[in-house]
Amino acid sequence: QRLLSFAAWLGNTFDIRTLSIASRVSHEDLAEPLAEAVHHGILGPEAREVNLGLERPGDSGSASESPRSFRFLHDRVQAVAGNLVPESGRPDRHAASGRAMLQGWSEEELQARAVHVLRHLGQALGRLNEEESLQVVELGLFAAGRASASMDYATSVRLLEQGLEALPGRPEHARDLLRDLHSQLGVSLSFTG
Repeated sequence: QRLLSFAAWLGNTFDIRTLSIASRVSHEDLAEPLAEAVHHGILGPEAREVNLGLERPGDSGSASESPRSFRFLHDRVQAVAGNLVPESGRPDRHAASGRAMLQGWSEEELQARAVHVLRHLGQALGRLNEEESLQVVELGLFAAGRASASMDYATSVRLLEQGLEALPGRPEHARDLLRDLHSQLGVSLSFTG
């Protein structure tokens, strides 16, 4: 249940690497619980890649392939698994999920799912270190620019305001970021009325 809860917070689909980082469980120790979840119809493989040791003993099928990424087969199961975290533990879970994404995903993956990542990190701003806070600002600037380009100015404003909140004590090296945040925020606000 604990691993499924972590997986649910990562999204409808998740990869082993990110789940391992978020849950602090090794790839090897993830094999059996993930195989059980697949066996019981909770998870399904998202992609087939090289063998990562996820076959269950006695399973038939190719020994050279196993899933590297998984998906929840039912939205309600994902919701129930995510709700296993008590309200008091949610900020820490947001921080763990966001950190796992920052550490485990490539720059392209982060940019493609920036709003998802920022949703987690925005709920954990007080738990982030300075480097992580700066990553929130930079990713927020990127996502806000993309939202503005698609004329979603309300999302742009929300992301830029989160970026302002995330700036760690206004350090000297963040002066350019602060300027960029204010500049983009002014433009977005002018379109939201």
